[in-house]
Parts: sequence; structure tokens; C-alpha cells
Amino acid sequence: MKYLGMNISEVDGEIYFSHDSYVDSCDETEIENKTDKSRDLNAEEQATFCTICWQLNWISAQFAPNTAFDVCKLSTKVTTATVQDLYKLKKY
Repeated sequence: MKYLGMNISEVDGEIYFSHDSYVDSCDETEIENKTDKSRDLNAEEQATFCTICWQLNWISAQFAPNTAFDVCKLSTKVTTATVQDLYKLKKY
């Protein structure tokens, strides 16, 4: 069964939660001009940065609280993000 982006299953009387299908659906946009990591993001990359922040915030709240601080910290840079910040975000 799928509920709120989570796959829920029962095996031998035990309930399992999985978010694999949600993670697989997350944005995987390529970065233009990868050589200059200190440059500001263009409008499309900034939109991608924002989308990935939202997706990772949901995942960290549901399944990975150990990443919540880092994702929250990066999400404060939405308007001033650089290519380096986008690489950091995409590693999660």
C-alpha cells in the first residue's frame, strides 16, 4: 500500500515502511557549467535547488532525522545558492 509517499507493507506480521519510490522520483537535473563551482545558480538551477530542498526536508522529517540539520541549513541559501551548494544538496 502507498500512503503519503511511503510504501507500507506487511511481511510475517511485521509492518515495513519504505520511501524508495519517493526518492526515485526526486529531481535529478544536470548542472550546467560544472567547472565554476562558486558561481550563482541560474533561474532553472535555483528552482531545482528549491525543489530538492523541499523533497529532502520531507524525507528527513519522515525517515532521516540525521540529515535534517544539514538540509535545513542549505535550504536557507535558496536565493543565494551557488553551484557548490547544489552539489552539497544533491549528495543527500
